[in-house]
Amino acid sequence: MLIKLNQMLSHWSVRLGPIHYETSETLTWAAAQSSRSIGSGGNLDTVRPLQLLSAYLRDSSSNDFEIRIVTMEEYNHISIKTTAGDIPQIIAYNPTIASGFGTLYVWPVPDASWTLLLNSLKPFTAVSSLASTVLLPPGYEAAIQPNLAVWASGQFGGLQPTTQQLAADTLAALESLNETDEEMSLDPMMPGGAEGADEINLWTTDT
Repeated sequence: MLIKLNQMLSHWSVRLGPIHYETSETLTWAAAQSSRSIGSGGNLDTVRPLQLLSAYLRDSSSNDFEIRIVTMEEYNHISIKTTAGDIPQIIAYNPTIASGFGTLYVWPVPDASWTLLLNSLKPFTAVSSLASTVLLPPGYEAAIQPNLAVWASGQFGGLQPTTQQLAADTLAALESLNETDEEMSLDPMMPGGAEGADEINLWTTDT
């Protein structure tokens, strides 16, 4: 069943686009380091995040200090990035997909090691066991059960029509959530009425 589940979710990633999940991790930020690579085999050895959601530093007394997440543009505006301090105030993230690692930057540079509590969005890879807890976007839990039954139906015999319909309906709902609407725009220089192009009759106006 685990193999079928991962096969199905892998197929969904192709059909629906990347599946993201939210995760919370406890990492270690070394002293005197302004940046750390993050990704499998990086300074912070974990799955490379797609996006940061929140970040905190925890001291030896279990006190948490929130770090403000800023864009790389905001971080680049800092003139002296090597300024040392006790507690970093900001953190920025550059995903750098091509290298396989992302890069985290903090300022000021901590003069001691800190425990970094990082909440982020990551791309779904695979479920390691049927006992694993995975936080998926809204709507996925309702779709997984009936669709997994369809994927595994070859092992357990036929399915009731209601299960097949539920699988189709819930997957269609996910497809709708992942669709991107595009708006049609008109060239403002197109001929139209006195009030402009908004009054054009596309069926009768000559170009």
